[in-house]
Amino acid sequence: MRSAEDRKKVDEIWNLVKHEHAAVLVSIRKDGSLDSIPMGCVQRDFDGTLWFLTFKDNPRLHEIEERIRRRGTTSRDHSMAGKL
Repeated sequence: MRSAEDRKKVDEIWNLVKHEHAAVLVSIRKDGSLDSIPMGCVQRDFDGTLWFLTFKDNPRLHEIEERIRRRGTTSRDHSMAGKL
């Protein structure tokens, strides 16, 4: 169960991104360079996990899985860091 403080943080993030339909997933390649991949973001509620969508046959999915750090940004310049 989340604390009231954690719930407040989750609600704050959700209020920033709930109307977004597109995002860019930025990851760090093995050589240290950044790579940006456009993604869809559609979800009706938020429990602390954001879902990014792309096509299952996207050849870049394997690249994303290998990266150590990722950051998501939205069309309104909201930025979040986390794990996949």
